[in-house]
Amino acid sequence: MNRRHHVTCVIKIFLAFLPLYSGFVMPTNVRRSPFVRHPLFVTTTTSTTDDEVSSIFSTYSNEEGLMMKETLIKIPLIAELVSEGDLLESELDVFWDSVPKASAGKAITIDSFLKIYQSIDDLFEEIDEETDGGPPTTPLNDNGASGDSEDLKRTFEQLCNDDKVLTKEMLLEKWDEMVALFKDNLISQEEFDSFWGESSANGMMTYDEFIRFNTLLDGLFEFEDDEDEVASNDTPVYSVATPKEQKRIMIEGNDLPPAVLFSNLAISNDLVGMEDLAYWKELQDMLKEGDLKKEELKEIFRANALKKGNGLYLTEEGFVKMCGVIDDLFEEYEEDEKYVSTSKSSDAKRALIEFFDQFEAQRSMADDAEKRLSCGLDADEGDDKLVERIVSVLEKDLNNIIQQRQGDLSHEDFIGDWQLLYSTSSAMKFNKGLSGLGGSFPNGKFGGLRQSLKYSKFMQDVEYYEQIDVNPSSASFEVKVNGAWELRKSTSLFTNQPCTMLYIEPDRVQYGPTSTRADHWKSLGPLNMLDITYLDDDLRIMRGNTATDAIFVFQRMN
Repeated sequence: MNRRHHVTCVIKIFLAFLPLYSGFVMPTNVRRSPFVRHPLFVTTTTSTTDDEVSSIFSTYSNEEGLMMKETLIKIPLIAELVSEGDLLESELDVFWDSVPKASAGKAITIDSFLKIYQSIDDLFEEIDEETDGGPPTTPLNDNGASGDSEDLKRTFEQLCNDDKVLTKEMLLEKWDEMVALFKDNLISQEEFDSFWGESSANGMMTYDEFIRFNTLLDGLFEFEDDEDEVASNDTPVYSVATPKEQKRIMIEGNDLPPAVLFSNLAISNDLVGMEDLAYWKELQDMLKEGDLKKEELKEIFRANALKKGNGLYLTEEGFVKMCGVIDDLFEEYEEDEKYVSTSKSSDAKRALIEFFDQFEAQRSMADDAEKRLSCGLDADEGDDKLVERIVSVLEKDLNNIIQQRQGDLSHEDFIGDWQLLYSTSSAMKFNKGLSGLGGSFPNGKFGGLRQSLKYSKFMQDVEYYEQIDVNPSSASFEVKVNGAWELRKSTSLFTNQPCTMLYIEPDRVQYGPTSTRADHWKSLGPLNMLDITYLDDDLRIMRGNTATDAIFVFQRMN
């Protein structure tokens, strides 16, 4: 399938279920039960809830400590509650809308997450400890704190060194529970290393990071209630999931054929349900980034699914058809994206040309004494920054011939007369032009520059014509610089990528009756080696080969 998200086809451990208890206890039984009475959603004390939920938030929040709604919905426990019908999407929407937002209303902080958690918690009835069929609540100590949390703290204090930190070796060698997990093949070294990397920093682990490590570790197991077996000390009976349940993995199937992807997603009976699609990474990326809407996915799913028992499921044939429909949507999207990109390009180029036209119009209307130099040679820093931002957009555009041909340019692309529209070159600004005569000639000013490029199998000539405006205007004159030019392959300091450089070797400088060798004119240097970064039919943009902030914008003359 063609998709926008191209990733290497690897399989990573999916940290599926959230921690049911903060303290990790060795599993002793194998069973499965519904989530409707999940321990996290049985009413407990506020302190216990905040500790557990804070750990969940830190596990799934982004680097800025914020959580988007898409992430909240995909937290495995909440996703399962929604898929089982125990929590309605409309209810979750109400909870989301009711809390304060950050990041322009698109994300929540931990305080808002705690409120949403509490709202979900309030939906569930408090389970009496004497009631059969539900998992018992975590016992509380005299301080009102979770007994399991206290056990976890004691474990950390027993394992840590004098600096109150743990090393990887301490967990592997001194923690009896971890040793037992490896002995019983309930955790792999790869899983351990992944959890360590997720929760530790600089090779050390603090107490808070140890809590997070246990959060990730608990995700390998399902802790379920048992209607027949409850420990005499009211400790809940835990169950180890079967291999498929214990290690439900996220499938990265970008390069997999649909049939192979189906077999990886199908849990039982060779069927794929809507909940199984939550483990298809590329699909979840499409939903997260808005490339595919949830309503679209549901509609495509229903159109290709068959009713099996009490639900709708995809057979292999239906799954392959669904992949084809999604693939077709993306091909249409890519065409639309190309159009949008082209449109943005047109807007950027139009904005750049309009800026130059306005700049020149204002310059022309000013009195001679206050008239600014042509081509932005005395423009302020704000104008230069604006030009640089627009140029950066154009350089990445699809209409850029350099992008289209992957840098394969020919001399024919440059033949003709070009006018300098604008330059941010500090050397050009210092010299007040190309030759420097505009700043040194009495009553003289730089009035513009055009470049003529000629090419045949016998010659490659370049000519510059620099206008020097003098008061009175009858004294104005042109400076002509001639020489040779060629295209050379180079490496851009701006992108560190291969590029094409316009290399110019000036020969002579002439003005009036004066004619001198060009190698005496150091002011010509800024234009001698320029990386070509943008080119279309009538616009050429170049950056200094050794000074990427020096931008030159040329427009082809009719």
